[in-house]
Formats: sequence, C-alpha cells, structure tokens
Amino acid sequence: MEIIRDISYSDHFTEYRKMDWFIPLKPSKQTALLFIHGGGWYKGNKEQWHDVCAHFASEGYICATASYRLVPQFRFPAQIEDVRLAMQHMKTTSEKFGFDADRIVVVGSSAGGHLASLLGTIQVDDLLGVGDELHDRNTLPYAVIGYCPVVTMFDRRETIENLLGFPLGANDELYQLASPVHRLVGNEPPFLLLHGDKDTLVPLDQVTNFHEQIMKHGGRSHLVVLPGVDHGFGYGVETEAQQQSIEAIEHFLRKLHS
Repeated sequence: MEIIRDISYSDHFTEYRKMDWFIPLKPSKQTALLFIHGGGWYKGNKEQWHDVCAHFASEGYICATASYRLVPQFRFPAQIEDVRLAMQHMKTTSEKFGFDADRIVVVGSSAGGHLASLLGTIQVDDLLGVGDELHDRNTLPYAVIGYCPVVTMFDRRETIENLLGFPLGANDELYQLASPVHRLVGNEPPFLLLHGDKDTLVPLDQVTNFHEQIMKHGGRSHLVVLPGVDHGFGYGVETEAQQQSIEAIEHFLRKLHS
C-alpha cells in the first residue's frame, strides 16, 4: 500500500489540520474510512490509528486519519469545524482515489468518538462547525463507528469543562449543542458502538442510552459490549478486544451494502 503523510485539508491552521492517507495498491471498496483520534480533546495524534488504517487498507479500503486543533489553545467548536473540513476534503478527493464520496464512514475513539458521533448528527442546514472554508455543508457520514465514544457533555469532568470553556451548569445550551445524545432527530446514519464493560472513564450506561435513543428516534444502531475491557482499547489490531472490534466493523461494513 501507499502511505501519504501530512496532507493539509485546509488553507488555514495547516500545522494542525493534516491527514495521513493509506491507499491500497488495488482498492476494491467504494467505501472509505476517515479516522479521528482521541485524547481528551487536548492530546493524541493521527498516528494512533495507523495500524488500524493499514489493516483496512489491506482489505481494500482507502483510509485517512486526521489531526485537528486541540485544547487549551482552541476550544469548542474548533474541533468539529476541523472534522467537517476533513470530511469535505475527503469528499473532494474521492474521484482522485476512486471511492464513492457518499460512502465515507467516520471512525473515532473516546474524544474522537465524540467528534465522529457529533458529525453524524450535523444535518446540512446545521451551522455548528461552519467556517469560511466549508463550502460543502453536506458532511454527514455514510455511517459512524465509535470506540468508547463520549456522547454526553453533561458529566462532571475536567476535560469537558476545558473543551467547552464553562463548568457544568454554567452554559447548558452549549453543553447540549455539543452532546450527540441530545441532537438526535432520526436522520442520522447507522451507528456501530464498541464499548468495554470495565470502562471507568466513559460509563457504559451513557453509551447504552445513546444506542437506545438512536433507535427510539428511528435510526439504526448496533452496540458491541466487550467484557473485561477498559477505555481506549482500539488503537491496534493485536489484542483480543481489538480483533473482536475489527471483526465487528468488517461485519458492519458488509451489512451497509446489503
């Protein structure tokens, strides 16, 4: 496969807005995967997903992993602005690499799972994350895959307060705007949620509720609970939990086309 590193997906903040591409020698899938890293919105990097990208590229999927602006230098909604721009860039690159611009699946873990899930709730007329460079407001992904995603901001956590710039209770409107679970309207793409039952950072019941709310609104969601698994397990393809997740993702992607 060919790996193309540090491609800017914007003309501004280019030191933060970069993507690494994993291009199969013989791409065989119309679906492409866009990966968003976690790290509490204040750390982490696009390289965390390299092993997973390499795996899916070996299966014929074109993959990209994106960086974005981090806290504390940049607060919300800077992060979702960047993710929307990354999606826009990936769509415009589809013809060059030969995948379907309407079949981009976004994958994220933890804080990246939050951004992926949030992207899955942003309809075309939604102004959240709209900046001067966003010319195509249809950034809704084909599907969303969330590893232990943060789905509600209404949790007394320092990283959330640092992201939003307000303590819990000081700006409920912003907290709701940034919470995927409070934004569901029924037009969301299919979701696959992967979560460990020993996750001490993002409680399983929050993700279970999100899964149930998606279906209550008429959407499609599949929740895979991994026994004995803690938070942030997804960056790799070697552990049992990682392999189970890869298998669940491959099954999910196959069902999208059926």
